[in-house]
Amino acid sequence: MRAGLDQRWLALAVLTTARVSMGFQFQSIASVSPLIIEDLGLTCPRSGIHGL
Repeated sequence: MRAGLDQRWLALAVLTTARVSMGFQFQSIASVSPLIIEDLGLTCPRSGIHGL
């Protein structure tokens, strides 16, 4: 019974870490996208970033 509970906490920790890292990835690319667009001379649609 205890081993099953430990595995559940481990799974929760792994999923939480994955979700937080994905959120960080999306937020970081959104914050530097204007610099990338300007540096490479792209338009928003050509860069794949919409809604800026």
